[in-house]
Amino acid sequence: MNIHQIAEKLNSLSKSENFEIAKLPELRKKYLKKKILPDKIFTSHTIFSNGDIYAFHYGGRDEIQFNIGADYINDNACTRYAICFSLESSRSLPNPVHDLQPFRLKFNECITKYPELFTDLDMWYFQDNKRHGNFSPQQIPDDWFQENTFIAIGKLIEKPLESLNEVDLIKILNGFDKFLPIYKYCVFNSNPINVSKKRISKVCWNENNWTSPSGPHGKSRQINSYETERGYGHEEWLFDFDKIIDGYHYAFLQSVENGRTSFLNKYFNVRLFSRNSEIEENFWIGSIDNLEVISEKEAKTIHSKYIDSGWLQEMERHIKSVDGDVKHFQSLKPGQVFNIRFKPENARLYSHFQTIENFKSEIGTYHYQFIKDKLKHKSTVGAKIKRRNYKFKPKAFNKSLATRIINRQQKASESEPIHAQIEEILCNHLVTTYGENSLSSESDTGLSTRIDISVRTADGFRLYEVKSYPSVKISIRQAVGQLLEYAYYPNPIMNLSALIIVSHLPIDDETKEYLEFLRETSSLPIYYQSVDLVNAKISEIE
Repeated sequence: MNIHQIAEKLNSLSKSENFEIAKLPELRKKYLKKKILPDKIFTSHTIFSNGDIYAFHYGGRDEIQFNIGADYINDNACTRYAICFSLESSRSLPNPVHDLQPFRLKFNECITKYPELFTDLDMWYFQDNKRHGNFSPQQIPDDWFQENTFIAIGKLIEKPLESLNEVDLIKILNGFDKFLPIYKYCVFNSNPINVSKKRISKVCWNENNWTSPSGPHGKSRQINSYETERGYGHEEWLFDFDKIIDGYHYAFLQSVENGRTSFLNKYFNVRLFSRNSEIEENFWIGSIDNLEVISEKEAKTIHSKYIDSGWLQEMERHIKSVDGDVKHFQSLKPGQVFNIRFKPENARLYSHFQTIENFKSEIGTYHYQFIKDKLKHKSTVGAKIKRRNYKFKPKAFNKSLATRIINRQQKASESEPIHAQIEEILCNHLVTTYGENSLSSESDTGLSTRIDISVRTADGFRLYEVKSYPSVKISIRQAVGQLLEYAYYPNPIMNLSALIIVSHLPIDDETKEYLEFLRETSSLPIYYQSVDLVNAKISEIE
């Protein structure tokens, strides 16, 4: 497709798929008092194919603009979709720096006031025939805001513009919907409403950390429930981060199905609860920020990719392992397998599930509903416990129970992209602090194992083990054994100063106290640090 065909396809898809960006002409009429405007985003007057290849929305020349175009990074052709400042003078814009200054001021105000609007976006600019970036979105400084400069805030598709397909166009329209609150703030002076809407969702009970089906234990006992009839629940793979596509994990929440169309192309911060029917208690189990509800068309694309990767067949084997109804799973349409997506770094499985004390007043229903979260969020960390009583009960060996527990404990899913991102930020920090010659990455122990990162300091050697599980507790559980082996087997390392577990999740008070207890009672120098992936910052050692 050429730029004209792409622009026209975006015009038609925005309407047929009910994207918010399709309403842009009407919004501009309403807020800017325009009497007559075209009823589509792009027109022949705003599509250009001679020289630079690009298109922007009708009216975008004199304001911040929705823009698609041919771009490049590291000399590789790609396609941008972004909101942009084009500071090139024209008949309608003789003094672009002066005339677009109000939009720049609103943009700088917006990024300070609503940083969540810019999550996952990149920023770059062209000046003096040179490309600069990509950067994390930031306020636009004076030295960027010069005549003949082009500034973009958005995303890149790593393929030439002429190679785009309909899946890519849907991605662009999803991006435009994400940019729309920024545009409204800058151009209409309209505050974003419910940038990320807050919701509560029930998920089926699971004892494999929601990485694969765990069998009937704790599941619903109602005869006509999906879990009882099919032998597994919809959300069993919610945190299976072995399966990532373009940085996103795709899954299914039963709660969003009743109103899925109205939830499309919106972002939600969701708190998750589950009910253990075995003990008849309800728990807050985790949370997901910036969760998106996807269309049937996107679900079909993801379903095909799961088949090609062998992942769908793996899910079928999981169901078979718990005697679930594999044939029914195979009959499901793609939209019945996938209806949401989110980035693993935005998900958290709580280390300590918190009992929901006042279920009736706080939630009120056991049904799978996407409930508006109007509660003041209580801490998910329990009160500090210095000592607890172990409730011992004599119990005979049960082979089926032992098998279930082994299956439950054997699988926890770590995200490789997050793991790599943590290591990169951590290494950069350590090199800055201690110098390049003091750091060793993936160093061989001589025992067929490798230490993620080791650092030579004035106090001795520090060993770092990076983990990217959705729970601090799981990360610590998996890392401790490795660190102890690296440090003490078959003989202790001389001049060892610290064993440090590193994750992308901040530590809670209860887990911090747990590590303090280990240090005090065992003299193990074991600590925890977290990496802020968005701001590339490292916490203090705790």
